[in-house]
Amino acid sequence: MGFLHIARATPEMIAIFWSYYCLPILLGANLSGLTCGVLALGLIGGGYMAEIVRGGILAVDRGQWEAARSLAIPRPVIWLYVIIPQAVRKMLPAVVNYFTDLLKATTLLAGIGVGEVDYVAYLNGSASFRYNA
Repeated sequence: MGFLHIARATPEMIAIFWSYYCLPILLGANLSGLTCGVLALGLIGGGYMAEIVRGGILAVDRGQWEAARSLAIPRPVIWLYVIIPQAVRKMLPAVVNYFTDLLKATTLLAGIGVGEVDYVAYLNGSASFRYNA
């Protein structure tokens, strides 16, 4: 539950920069900009999607559960044929809305992409002393 609160409260730009500049130091590994960006947006997206799914399941009327149990339907069948179809109908608008926001958030990855391109250009220039090529 704590992860969900942290993931939803962290702005995407902060998570992207933190994963690009701090995570390689903490892990002691060399991570590419793409890996860091996917990791940052994936963790934040996971937090939001978990809340969307939880809300969709809780939105299914309690009477549906009770009706399925009164018919002695096994629990996996209740989930598969009674609860999930109704929850998906309730979740669909929020999921589409969040994927739209996630698509817009991918433009923030340019913040680390520009820095990475500049750093590679600096390394190539300092190795060959040709900065204008």
